[in-house]
Amino acid sequence: MTVCILHGSRADPDVIARSVKALADRNIEGWEADRDGPAAAITGRLKETTLVVTLGGDGTFLAGARLAAPRGIPVLGVNLGRLGFLTELESEQVEDGLARFLDGAYRIEERTILQVTVRREGTYLWYRADTDALQEILNFLYQECCTRSRAVALEAVVQISQQEKST
Repeated sequence: MTVCILHGSRADPDVIARSVKALADRNIEGWEADRDGPAAAITGRLKETTLVVTLGGDGTFLAGARLAAPRGIPVLGVNLGRLGFLTELESEQVEDGLARFLDGAYRIEERTILQVTVRREGTYLWYRADTDALQEILNFLYQECCTRSRAVALEAVVQISQQEKST
């Protein structure tokens, strides 16, 4: 088993050290990654990773989800930010949370990821499949239509449980 500990540059070094120690105490290999570092340095190591632990706020959790979801790796979020809507644990719970995961005493909560594709006359202009896709597509559409004073025709396709709806 291998665990990625993903954190931002301002993450508390004590929480990082406690996470690494909790894994080492159970003979689990843990490796650290800076969420703002080069993605290529992280993605290569994810092939053998069993769990991504995010240490930060919701932004760090979403960064971890973008890396882990396409590979089917679960994400355990530890809140070091202010609110932590998406994270599961607070910093003082990191050792207990890791122990529960390693003991199999956890549940996986499936989250929805939005996939957005922009095409113009059959040519793909833009593609995004992650939790930030809606915000990104709204920004893209604003740039395409609102800053250039022109209308944009949209087709939305929603697929839920293999059933497709188009509007």
